[in-house]
Amino acid sequence: EGKVLRALQKTQADSFWEIAQTRHLRRETREYVTRILAASMIAKNPDRYGFSQAQSDLHEFEEVVVRRPILLQDLAKVTGVSSHEFRRLNPELRRGVTPPDDAEYHLKVPVGTKATIEPLLDRVPSWKVSTSAGTGGRDGGGPPEWYRVRMGDSLWTIARRFRLSVQDLRARNNLTSRRIKPGDLLAIGP
Repeated sequence: EGKVLRALQKTQADSFWEIAQTRHLRRETREYVTRILAASMIAKNPDRYGFSQAQSDLHEFEEVVVRRPILLQDLAKVTGVSSHEFRRLNPELRRGVTPPDDAEYHLKVPVGTKATIEPLLDRVPSWKVSTSAGTGGRDGGGPPEWYRVRMGDSLWTIARRFRLSVQDLRARNNLTSRRIKPGDLLAIGP
């Protein structure tokens, strides 16, 4: 954005296309901007550019309201719907649990299962957030299922505190790097 603006000012050009013909922008910048513009045009009118929209996938789910954090794996055990299916329909739940801070979450479920799942929600154990070893977890006690990262924590210290390997902790949380920061929420339960 800044390079394009500076190039426009330097060349006193009226449009991106005028400066694209000069050597004021790197090739990568010229290509990037044109690709973004092309993607925008295609998104506005996909049929015109040979892209068909799959209408059948638009409503392949229903929604149930969840008013507490629950683990998708526990929901799958209670309802008989695979946890893989819940994860596929709710890819935003990267850690496999509904948000702990939300009062109400609209969970997507397979079409035709809403009436079966809603009455079973009370049987699914709640998850709680913990910032210390030995408290929290599923309702009824046990080891904590979630840990909120504090200042000075590292993956190694958290893994050791909860008797996990660093690799296991990273896998449970889909972490691709070792970088964590205070306030992050890590899954540490089964």
